[in-house]
Amino acid sequence: MTLNWSNTELKLQIHSNNETTLTTDLPTIFSIPPSTILTVNCVMVVLMLLSLICNLRIIDVLIRDRLRQRHYDYFIINITLSNIVLTFGNLIYFIVLLVTFHQHFGITTLFSFCKFILVIQLLPYSVHMITLSLISFAQHRRLRHPYRNRVSTQFITSYTIPLIWIISLTLAMPILPLSDPKTSSWLKYHQYYGFYCYITTFIPSYRRIYFSIYVTVAFILPIIMIIYSGLDALYIFNKTSITMPVHYHNSNHELNMSLDRCDGRKREYLKICKKIIGLPLISCLAACPQAFSFFYMAYTTLQDTKSPTDHHQVTNQGLYFYISQFIILFNCYYHPVYFLLHDQKLRRRLCCLCYYLRQ
Repeated sequence: MTLNWSNTELKLQIHSNNETTLTTDLPTIFSIPPSTILTVNCVMVVLMLLSLICNLRIIDVLIRDRLRQRHYDYFIINITLSNIVLTFGNLIYFIVLLVTFHQHFGITTLFSFCKFILVIQLLPYSVHMITLSLISFAQHRRLRHPYRNRVSTQFITSYTIPLIWIISLTLAMPILPLSDPKTSSWLKYHQYYGFYCYITTFIPSYRRIYFSIYVTVAFILPIIMIIYSGLDALYIFNKTSITMPVHYHNSNHELNMSLDRCDGRKREYLKICKKIIGLPLISCLAACPQAFSFFYMAYTTLQDTKSPTDHHQVTNQGLYFYISQFIILFNCYYHPVYFLLHDQKLRRRLCCLCYYLRQ
């Protein structure tokens, strides 16, 4: 069966085993040129491989260096694991697009693959934001109440981190039942030349509940992190001295550091500011564009699900998909770069490696 839609020829084939496939000959105004998409996909695959290697290297360094392991390091490992899951899922996605670039998928295969990608994208993001929120709260509590009993490392590794992944999986799984390809106008979200995957449509009764939870994770948690970091900054600027717990050979000591900027202790002052405020605040600012990209992609699916009449609309949506993927990669690269700039041992090893490569 052949359909003509906006000067575009759509061929719908129904096979004997009730499998339905669609082939189409889209004009260049309707989509990005295939050569451009191939180039962008190759670049994305290379960047994701580098991101995977960098994040794996961080885990290797933190696990090997047992003398400096702290609660903070386990949270960093958890964030790195979420980045690895996100990078690995998107890497599979773009590799499949490169291998099957000129092949057309059936409806069932297409939407099953798109659902898998959506879960892979939402799950690590929730893990990322919840972990960063716990880091911000832990640093805030450590600064304001240094003498209170702190959570043990065994409790964090045995209960806190698994609970984070369970909550994130609970937030991501509603994508599977709420995206229903059988009742949606799937022509609008058809993946041609590896274009993009969107949430197709939502059951109306669950729409507000799900997006309320999603907005809480994507926006309210980053706002709380900014507030906590801002309060910590004001607290430090208003104090002339502060007591900080110091870990030394598996024993806890209290160190009273002067924060008077006139007594030559600027280095300690900046170190405390970076440790308490730097990572939660900057990570939150880095994650906000990713939250906006996910929210905008989901919000567009709540609009009219009829087939688009403007060719430029689908082209812009495809461009926005690749922009959101670059934002995701930026978030995956940020923590390795931050860790590299603030970890002297890792910097020393990389400098030695560069020195030997030059010889």
